[in-house]
Amino acid sequence: MGSSLAPPLPSPAYAPSSDAVERALALLAPHDAPVVFLGEPGSGRSVLGRRLHQLSPRRASPWVKVDCRGLASRSAPVKALEDAIASAGSGSILLEEVELLLAPLQIRLMAWLETTRSSPRPRLLATAQRDLENEVERGRFREDLRSRIDVFEIRVPPLRERRGEIAELARQLLAESAARLAVAPPGLPPEVERLLLAYAWPGNVRELRSAMERAVALSSGPVIEASTLPPRVLAGAG
Repeated sequence: MGSSLAPPLPSPAYAPSSDAVERALALLAPHDAPVVFLGEPGSGRSVLGRRLHQLSPRRASPWVKVDCRGLASRSAPVKALEDAIASAGSGSILLEEVELLLAPLQIRLMAWLETTRSSPRPRLLATAQRDLENEVERGRFREDLRSRIDVFEIRVPPLRERRGEIAELARQLLAESAARLAVAPPGLPPEVERLLLAYAWPGNVRELRSAMERAVALSSGPVIEASTLPPRVLAGAG
């Protein structure tokens, strides 16, 4: 496993504001070492990767995201990966769900890491749902590749472990949704806040965003009503 920079990460859906997170990202930003953001889908891993890129000297260069699961459906997945790396130039490339890379793509990525010495060369970042060391033990991921990309690891906790942030995140997401719909942002009354805090949010921030978009679309008053929340949130909070 890579060196762990793993303070509790508040608000990974947005630019993190805690001193611990800012110190971790500021420490890594000037360097070229790969970073893996480990956590559940929807928890904000990719946004943290983008934040790291924005803090780095590469901020004016391209930012490229690659869906490793999606590469499997491409007619020429190796070329698609090569093209993505080339398009990143001297910026940063984020491999989303890197543990899902097909074996031929793992071979190609390892070859690129071993042979590319020319400039420009993008910084390699990745997200993963499963610990890469465990994936190596199960024979699904190359050990040599893991050792090259899992240099630093930031664990991103799920939203259910960050309940103190849910209300503020909900207010931010309400404001964003209202701005897209060109309406005044509705408030978050205490009874709705209690429902949000009681729900487990298996879809993490992505699910909370969807719920707030629904609430804004269905609300007609100055605050959102419980009836505008998705039925699964009401049932799960009951």
